[in-house]
Amino acid sequence: IFLVLTGIYFLILFSFGSWVVGDVIDGLENPTLGWAAWFVMAASQPLAFLGKKYGCYLSGTGLIAMNQRYAAVISLVSTFAMVSSLLLGGGIFTVILVGQLTSLLSLFRARFLALRARPGRYNDSLFGTFSPEIWSVAWPTAWKSAIGLISLTGATHISVLLYSKSVDAFEGSSYLLALKLISMVSQIANAPLYSKLPILGRLRGSGDLPGLVRLAKKGMSLATLTFVLGVLALALVGPQIFELFKREVGFPPTGLWLMFGLAILFQRIGAMHLQLYTTTNHIVWHWVNGVTGIIFITLLLILMPKIGGMALPISLAIAYLALYMPWCTFLSLRSIKQGFWEFERAVSLPAICLGVSSGIVIYLYG
Repeated sequence: IFLVLTGIYFLILFSFGSWVVGDVIDGLENPTLGWAAWFVMAASQPLAFLGKKYGCYLSGTGLIAMNQRYAAVISLVSTFAMVSSLLLGGGIFTVILVGQLTSLLSLFRARFLALRARPGRYNDSLFGTFSPEIWSVAWPTAWKSAIGLISLTGATHISVLLYSKSVDAFEGSSYLLALKLISMVSQIANAPLYSKLPILGRLRGSGDLPGLVRLAKKGMSLATLTFVLGVLALALVGPQIFELFKREVGFPPTGLWLMFGLAILFQRIGAMHLQLYTTTNHIVWHWVNGVTGIIFITLLLILMPKIGGMALPISLAIAYLALYMPWCTFLSLRSIKQGFWEFERAVSLPAICLGVSSGIVIYLYG
C-alpha cells in the first residue's frame, strides 16, 4: 500500500507540482538553483513518506513512545544541520537541500527501529505478499490518511518557493529556520499524547469513554503546555544565541516567530483532536488538510503583496483557525460526548492564555 501511495506522490510532485511552481521558480534570481531545490524536495519527500510504513508498524506494536523519542532526536539533528549551514554562510537553497537530506534520516531511523524492535517479525521486502483481503480493508483508510499528510506538506513547500521569490535571502532563510525550529518543538511536544494512542484506541474499542477522556485530557494538556513553553523559551534565548555568531542570518524576527508559534499552536490543538477522533476509524484527514492547504495558499497570495513576510504566519494561523482547529475539535468532542468548555478549560485554554499573554509581553518588551 505504501509503495503504491509513494509512487502516486512522486508522480503528483514531478508533474502537477512542477507545473504549479514553474512560474515561481522561473521568476527567481537564480532559476537553476530554484529547480534544483524543487527536485530535491520532490524526490526526498516521497521517500520520507515511504518511511511512514515503519511508523505504522511501530504504532501497531505499541512502540509509539520509543518512535517519538528517536523522532525528536532526528529533529534535533536536522535542526542543528540547518542552523550550521546558515551560520557557515549557506543561502536559502543550501538550507533547503540540507533540510531535505536530513529529513531522509527519518526513513532509516524508522526502518532500523522496526527491524530491531521485534527481531524476525517484520517483513521488509519491497513488495511483500499481496493480500486482496488486507488491501480491501486497509486501502480506503490508507489513501485518505496519505492525502491528508501530503496536502499540508505540499502547501508548505509551495509557500517556501513563493516566499523566496518575494523576499531577500535573509528573510527567506529566517522563514525556513522558523519552520524547522517550530517543527522541532512540535515533535518534542507530540510525545505526551501520541505515545498513548494505542491505549486510547483500546479504551475507545472497549467503550470506556470516561477513561479515554481522562487520559486524553492529561496527554493533550501536557503536550500543549510543552509546545507553548518551548516557543516562548526560544523567543527569549534564540536571538541571544544567534547573536554570539555575528552572522548575517539571525534568529527569526520576534513578531514572525511568535506568530508562527500561534499558528502551529492552533494546528497542534486541531491535530491532537483529529488523532483522538481517528480512534473511531473514521478518517477525515484528506479533506480537512486539503481544504486547509488551499485556504493557506490562497490567503498567502492575497496578503503577501500587502504585508510582506508576515503574510506567511498570518495566513497559516487564519487557515487553521477558520476550519482545521474548530472542525477537528468539534468532531472529537462530539465523539467522546464532551462539551467544549467542559473539556478545553483544563486542556488548551490555559496554554493559549499563557502563550498569547506572554507573547505580547515578549514582543513589546523583550
